[in-house]
Amino acid sequence: MDNYIPSWDLKTIYKDYDDPDFLAAIAAGEESFTKLQSQITALSGEHFASLEHFLLDYDRAAIAFSTPETYVLLRGKLEQNNPAASAVKSRIDRITLMRQDILSRLSQVLLNVTDIDTLMAVYPSLAPYRFLLSENKRLAEHRPDPDIQSVLRTMQATGGSSWLNLHCTLDSTAQVSVPFDNGTRTIPLSEARGFAGSANPEHRKKAYFAELSSYPSYETSMAACLNGIKGEAIAELPYKHYHSEYEEMLDINKMQAATLESMMNVLKEHLPALRRYLAGKAKYLGYDHGLPWYELLAPLGTSQSSFSFGDAHNLLVDAFEDFSPEMGAFIDYAFRNRWIDALPAKGRQSGGICIDLPELKECRILVNYNGSLKDIRTIAHELGHAYHCRCLDHLPLWLRDAPTPICETASIMNETIFHQKCIELKDKESLLYLLDANLSEEVQTIMDIYSRFLFEKQVFEIRKDRELLPKEFCQLMTDAQKEVFGDALDHRYLHPYMWMNKVHYYIPEFHYYNYPYIFGMLFSKGLYSNYLKDQQGFPEKYRELLSFTCSGSLEEIAAKAEIDITSTKFWQESFRQIDQEVEQFLSLL
Repeated sequence: MDNYIPSWDLKTIYKDYDDPDFLAAIAAGEESFTKLQSQITALSGEHFASLEHFLLDYDRAAIAFSTPETYVLLRGKLEQNNPAASAVKSRIDRITLMRQDILSRLSQVLLNVTDIDTLMAVYPSLAPYRFLLSENKRLAEHRPDPDIQSVLRTMQATGGSSWLNLHCTLDSTAQVSVPFDNGTRTIPLSEARGFAGSANPEHRKKAYFAELSSYPSYETSMAACLNGIKGEAIAELPYKHYHSEYEEMLDINKMQAATLESMMNVLKEHLPALRRYLAGKAKYLGYDHGLPWYELLAPLGTSQSSFSFGDAHNLLVDAFEDFSPEMGAFIDYAFRNRWIDALPAKGRQSGGICIDLPELKECRILVNYNGSLKDIRTIAHELGHAYHCRCLDHLPLWLRDAPTPICETASIMNETIFHQKCIELKDKESLLYLLDANLSEEVQTIMDIYSRFLFEKQVFEIRKDRELLPKEFCQLMTDAQKEVFGDALDHRYLHPYMWMNKVHYYIPEFHYYNYPYIFGMLFSKGLYSNYLKDQQGFPEKYRELLSFTCSGSLEEIAAKAEIDITSTKFWQESFRQIDQEVEQFLSLL
């Protein structure tokens, strides 16, 4: 790593919580949403002129308020227990609840729009709302009365949202004592997790055992968080008229059950290929009883073992300029304008996240950069989300709700582009390193995430009747890992605390945030295959596809790329590419 320490410069947004511009933006948000809330009762879906005026006013208010709202979120990612933030956040949360109440009531009003075609013809500015209007009617039976929705949201503010905040605080403040050769070091949990991809086998092993030994000290609190969030979700189902969270998430992801079932059935058929990869890696590393969990990301072959942040900048810009000069310039701009806060630190959550600032048409990305190739792929992943955000700038803010599986397609497509660039013109040892790195990512995205999907289904089944103990969460987690990985992993060294590791389980309004990653990886493989067949004009078609992602169902979005995701044929083709990578890897061994 070089001396360049990338970090956000949030002062380009506001100087601090007492910045007059920040306080004025909050006050303007309060005023605008109070006014809109008073107008919503008189609004009629049949009076198109007043509806157009209201929607335009709402969008202006929402975009303007998004900046102070996001600023508070960004500050919260970097600091814990800031007294100055508490009062500001409470005020922001009250305005957010007001905004959500307006949208609930607006959804009811829009049910009265009976002639969508006439509305579109008379008021072209409302044309982007066509899909929302049709979806609003389709999902009307699943929306509680606005007054009930308002009560549920108020309860969530001190229920699920508080459980999420507690999880994030526990995770980001956790410290791990790792016994390195030069003495024991106490480091942030996020940094310890980063050693999973270290070139030093002792570092991988010691960090794994240190990580696992840290969890029992706060597993009871984490179990309370997970029980609280899943219990809240189950309690809300009768008001939404869904039989399960699984069913609700299909609608939220704008996905047909046939699509998910088709993808999962093909996945199960192709697990043996990835198990062969893991078995080959275990044998290469000298393990006779399967690969220990702490060796899943162990690098093989030879390559540059550590990359400075400047290296990451150059590698990513070079990779994307070849694919699309526009995307290359976008990535360069993000690096040069300090969108990325990269170094692990105390109080930092693990993993990566991309947060949009729609009014500024910018994003901020948070990662834990340790200098590995995997870390560069993580930055590429989050920049994929950022590019997707900018492809949606033409839409009103309310409509920027792309299905999560396609959001993960945009991010994993970036990983695919970067990997393919890296693999060009490499010698045998470097090729082994890159193939292994890519297959490791595919194991994480397909096998690990599939095990987390199975775990969550079991948690919901049991949570219907009672709360679960920490040891039960651990048992369900290892049972799922054994089912998916089989004998390819050493069952003595699994990861029973993966349920504490991943924030995705703790998002109150979104469950099963696992299979969208599987979809994203496989769908991006299909898109990249199309690119290889016909590269001329593909970046423009890809940008157009991302621009359409809020205007149709997942199946309609895929159809834009001439892909049928309801059939097993497409998923089989995507998995065949993975099978070929496995065979190539094993032949190199």
